[in-house]
Amino acid sequence: MDDDEALRLNTLHRFRKHSPRLLLEEYSHCEVPAGCGGVVMRWVDPGVGIPAIVRSFVDGEISLWLDGRQLDSARVDLRAGSHTLALTIVPERKSRLAGVFGRRRTSSALLLSIVRALGRDQPDGELAIVLLSSGARFNWRISQRDPGPDWTAPEFDDSAWATPQTAELDGEQGSSWRAQQLQRHGAQPLALPAGPAWLRVRFEVPELQPEERP
Repeated sequence: MDDDEALRLNTLHRFRKHSPRLLLEEYSHCEVPAGCGGVVMRWVDPGVGIPAIVRSFVDGEISLWLDGRQLDSARVDLRAGSHTLALTIVPERKSRLAGVFGRRRTSSALLLSIVRALGRDQPDGELAIVLLSSGARFNWRISQRDPGPDWTAPEFDDSAWATPQTAELDGEQGSSWRAQQLQRHGAQPLALPAGPAWLRVRFEVPELQPEERP
């Protein structure tokens, strides 16, 4: 046994896990009053899904469905390929998802983004890797009439729905940290009707490039 091998066997390196298929990433962290804490790590399988964060800025009750499944968290795992986001907005009601998706005061517009949330990414800054945002960059569709059952399904035909127009935020709305963050992600405010609205949009999640893998 040479000196290098002996050194490697007597260090913490031998407890470190490696995988050619999985990504090891920082998932969360915790702190305690004494000032110490820790980092929660997790293995991510790109074949199952890449972690992402859904954020929105709208006044009212908002409910979201991804590929037909209703979301109860702002964190989602997205496979590479095509996806469909569907949402309803009912104005002037307190959203039960307000704490999750970030409700703020705006009376006539929606800002929304989905950004990739790998540990190496910067989901809160201008360098965020944006998978979806509100605005003309993506083919958003809107209806003011109840579309009936199965409207959240990816295969639902929304070709007859209108294309939402962009809107302007007033000074108070535009100065909101949440609105500014979403606009840094390229999100544009979408104009909403006075009553309930149903929206759908399709978007693509690219595969991780070789240089992005460990």
